[in-house]
Amino acid sequence: VLYGLTIKNGSINDNGGAIFCSYSSPTIKNCIFENNRAAGSILRKNGGAIALYNSNPVIADCTFLANSATGAGGGISCRDGSSPIISNCRILNNSAGAEGGGVFCWINSIANLSHSVIAGNHSGSFGGGVYFYECTALSAEDPNVPSVDFVTIADNSAASYGGGICLWDSKIKLTNSILWNNTSGESAGSQIALIDDSLDATTLSINYCDVTGLN
Repeated sequence: VLYGLTIKNGSINDNGGAIFCSYSSPTIKNCIFENNRAAGSILRKNGGAIALYNSNPVIADCTFLANSATGAGGGISCRDGSSPIISNCRILNNSAGAEGGGVFCWINSIANLSHSVIAGNHSGSFGGGVYFYECTALSAEDPNVPSVDFVTIADNSAASYGGGICLWDSKIKLTNSILWNNTSGESAGSQIALIDDSLDATTLSINYCDVTGLN
């Protein structure tokens, strides 16, 4: 258990500017992650504050502020089947050179985000707030599908598609959430972008949400 820590100004030429989890399931609670960086120029790195590899942590009541990654996941990177529970967190003003300015989820990672604010983040490509890539299940109603519930996603930006959320070959449930004033470099998909280039159709199940500027 990590409780009540402030981790700031960390920098590593690898994944996880503050914390790297591999095959582990810690509880991280009431912590502040500020101005940490996952660096690397030739091979871009992921997870400005936290990088997860096949890990299932509980991350609660934490603040992620102004962290960055040269690759994906300016705040948090979830890879290779990681299934974090992220609740009551503030993910603010983080940046990624590639996808997922706030949160990045990659290949069968079943992230559950709830009661959080994801705002002011930026990505150099897709998913300014949150990016899901090949996070699939049998259907969007599968109980094991990634979920976003009671989350405000606002004022994020992406250089390409999906200023708020981008789904690429993924299925997620979006409920009781607000997407507001997100922007993207492309004219379509400023709040939500759905991209599908496989036989496993991208599917968004959306209920009881306030989405502005949907196009």
